[in-house]
Amino acid sequence: MIVDSLVGSQEPLQPISRSHFTFEMYAPNSVSESGVPMMDRVNIQFSGDELSLTDVIAKFEDFLKASGYSLGKKYLDLIEK
Repeated sequence: MIVDSLVGSQEPLQPISRSHFTFEMYAPNSVSESGVPMMDRVNIQFSGDELSLTDVIAKFEDFLKASGYSLGKKYLDLIEK
C-alpha cells in the first residue's frame, strides 16, 4: 500500500513530485542440489514527469508479477485512512 503522506499529497490521485522509482528484490527461483536456495534479482525502474499514483501502482503490480507473485483476479487499490 502506498500512503499518500509519503509523497506529500493530500489527494491520492494527484501527480507526485518524484520522477524516478526503483523496485528491487531477490526472489527465490530454485534450490540447488545441496538444498541452498537460488535467488534471482528482480529490478524494475521507471521515470517520468507528473506520474500519478495509479501509474506507480501499475508498475508495482508488474514488479510483483516479475517476482513470482500471482495476483489472480486481485489488484492493488488506493485507500484513504
